Amino acid sequence: MFEASKTQQVRGTGFSEKYFAGTVLDIGCGRDLIVPHAQPFDRQHGDADQITDFLKGTQYDCVHSSHCLEHMKNVPVALVLWWSLVKPGGYLVLVVPHEDLYEQGIWPSIFNDDHKATFRLKTDRTWSPVSYDLNELIADLPGAEIVGIDIQDQNYDYKLQCHGIT
Repeated sequence: MFEASKTQQVRGTGFSEKYFAGTVLDIGCGRDLIVPHAQPFDRQHGDADQITDFLKGTQYDCVHSSHCLEHMKNVPVALVLWWSLVKPGGYLVLVVPHEDLYEQGIWPSIFNDDHKATFRLKTDRTWSPVSYDLNELIADLPGAEIVGIDIQDQNYDYKLQCHGIT
């Protein structure tokens, strides 16, 4: 809960000023909009798996989603639809849980029974039957360029992992 606020503390204000200016769509935001002027899109607005049934065209300078993509039934299709809402020259900003830091080698998830996918970064090594390499997913988006991608594990205590994934 309040994942966007937690991530904002790690990013700092410069990130927000650069990427969250202009028109912003916040997918899966709940009550935690990434910036006050963002347009929310959550369950009450429709199915994010089929977001273009509810929102049309390339109308956003930035589409943001924090901890929502792992709930989609078809991650690659949902991501293509989300990307289709971004204006040329705009940004898609995603935050997803890393499979080793969150799920810790157990599937289905014991931490969130609504998770339908797990994510890793720049590796083929996975224990998950529903794993996606985030770098590959984004690289497959038409006209996309990865500006930055990393694992945010600042202050993560690896000793707390209870299932031996390192």
